[in-house]
Amino acid sequence: MSDQSASPDATRTAVSLRTGSKVCILLALAALAVAVYFYAVPMSVRTQTGAVFSCGSASSPPDQEFQRNVCANLTDIGLFRAYLFVALALISAVVGVLLFGIERRAVPRRSRGYISEDGQFRRGRDGGSPQDSDQATDVVATPAGDGDGDESSTTGRS
Repeated sequence: MSDQSASPDATRTAVSLRTGSKVCILLALAALAVAVYFYAVPMSVRTQTGAVFSCGSASSPPDQEFQRNVCANLTDIGLFRAYLFVALALISAVVGVLLFGIERRAVPRRSRGYISEDGQFRRGRDGGSPQDSDQATDVVATPAGDGDGDESSTTGRS
């Protein structure tokens, strides 16, 4: 069996984020959650008489003329807040990865298998699967005859 470290592709480059980058990405995910909240939450306005009037949300603004006149641009404010938090999420993720960076390291490759002498693909490093070692061979034993010609053969497992 050849030595695996002698081959040029015995290692691979693994890429992972550093801790600061991970924290910035988590903050970006939180900002995205806030953006979804501002985009989906229904807004309402209190009228001069004290009644609460529903104006819809940024995702579904009012479609009737009366609702648009009462709510004015209230849903636009929610939409712009959502845009703001999406921009903050993107900026914090990109700037965090640029500032803290990523980590590259060499990792040894795992053996995936080999082709045996009989041309079969085998898994493992040292040349065999557990099924290969459990295969039994048949042994035919003939007892020493006593001369009467009635010799029977027995089959046993080793």
